[in-house]
Amino acid sequence: MTANGSFLYDFGVKTWNGAGKLKESFTRSARVYNRGETHRTEILAATRDGRDDTANARAQEEKDQEKQASAPRSRRQEDLPSPFDPRFRDRYVLTPEPAPDGGAALAFRPAAPFEGALQGRALYDPEGRLRRLELTLAKRPRFTRRLDFTVTIGPDGFPERVDSSGEVSLVIWKRTFESTLVLRDVRTGEKETR
Repeated sequence: MTANGSFLYDFGVKTWNGAGKLKESFTRSARVYNRGETHRTEILAATRDGRDDTANARAQEEKDQEKQASAPRSRRQEDLPSPFDPRFRDRYVLTPEPAPDGGAALAFRPAAPFEGALQGRALYDPEGRLRRLELTLAKRPRFTRRLDFTVTIGPDGFPERVDSSGEVSLVIWKRTFESTLVLRDVRTGEKETR
């Protein structure tokens, strides 16, 4: 964990109905600060369906931050069970495979079903640096037909972009979505001492 770090992000999401008509679009640009135990998000701009929504987004963010500040500090129930986290590695099958650009890839899938399990592959450049993660949940949530994530890793080792897409479908209702998160100006700060 680092103290006094920050980054900027641009986020956008679009949803379409079953007939392919755009139902909603949303964008947000923000700066996230980490100062010791204080985490703060400053909304720089936001739109909803093409109209400026910055004031509403800032008001909602302020409410969310007040709620988080007043809530008792508790540890997350469970971290994302990544196949690259030593705590979860033995629950996955890892299989090396060739990558299209001359690098290497490592496919992963759960050895047996478990809650939150991931499947996909990690792609490495010819020098062995992680450049891309392509993943999905091994067991999709109910009514979810598709849910895909692609994480692009920059030369500094930090995520630069996260793309996701999916489809949720009930009997007579269907939505597809795409979202993009672009991270920039990542500043890691100093290491925390404990």
